[in-house]
Amino acid sequence: MRFSDFVQLIHRYIGCSVTQQEYVLYLTNLVIRDPMTDDEKQLDEDDAFNPLSGKDVSTLSKIYSGAQNRKIKQEDARTIQSLFSKTKFVDAFQTVDYEAREELIGNLNGFGIQGNLEADNIDEVCAELFYCFIDAMASNKGYIDTSTPVHIDSYGNRYVTVEVSTVYVKDGKLHVGDEVLELPAALAPEKDIKPEEMPYVNALCAAYADALTQAVTPDIIGTLPGRYRRDFSSQRTSYYEADWLCHSVRDVFDGGEEKFEALKKDAYDGIESTYLQDYDNGYQRLQAVLDKITNTTLDTSSIDRIKSLMKNVHKKGICHILVNDGTIKSWVDIDE
Repeated sequence: MRFSDFVQLIHRYIGCSVTQQEYVLYLTNLVIRDPMTDDEKQLDEDDAFNPLSGKDVSTLSKIYSGAQNRKIKQEDARTIQSLFSKTKFVDAFQTVDYEAREELIGNLNGFGIQGNLEADNIDEVCAELFYCFIDAMASNKGYIDTSTPVHIDSYGNRYVTVEVSTVYVKDGKLHVGDEVLELPAALAPEKDIKPEEMPYVNALCAAYADALTQAVTPDIIGTLPGRYRRDFSSQRTSYYEADWLCHSVRDVFDGGEEKFEALKKDAYDGIESTYLQDYDNGYQRLQAVLDKITNTTLDTSSIDRIKSLMKNVHKKGICHILVNDGTIKSWVDIDE
């Protein structure tokens, strides 16, 4: 899909009264943030904040039509990229009705843009696509490659379809083909236990109680012997790490949710025989299962093949997610 294709398509839905000669300038103004510094404000007063403001009508018309493969110059695209903000662009879509949004989705599909495109997120999708084009032109390309489809999640964020085994993590970023994607922010346990944690937390308390032969509830964890306090802290960290992994895979990869479900099934298949063995108490079963999962290869969903993404702490946390899901009923009463 060429930039001129995108511009002409969007012209049907927003800024319809703007002439073709003026439309590229109108559209880029929608994705350039407001000036902030004194120098930027002066440029704005001089009508020079948008690097396309000084272009002649002929140049802007050729960018619009794609004549002679004209596109935004690399230097200008880099400036727009540094100032990019989708707020005004998304706001401009407020007047686009449902039927027009559905029509726009069909037109984007025709160019090979696929994924979770819906009427209520198409404004975000188009903003992300606009950024893709600016990013491409900043590298002196006037098109985006749809042979590898661009997918958009329900929040309007882009992810690309690639072979998972070629993906790797470095310096906290996910390298996907030619893309470098920011991973979700790391999750860490808060002091207060969240309601969604209670199933696995209660199961841990039952395991500790079985080993100590005393009642254990979350509010008395701090009074337990050191090994159990340390274990509880470690298990909560593992759970949060696994929850982060779930969000990362779900938000970045096409079919990410299904991949993580496959990972959980693979994990349970790997630990089931260990889980079902007899132990003196539930705490021993818990430790045996955690030891087993760290020595189990989880390759059904292919997530385990992403270099440096999944570590032992994530595998342990998946066991607690399995408790939350009800796949693991208890560390103590496995016949319930």
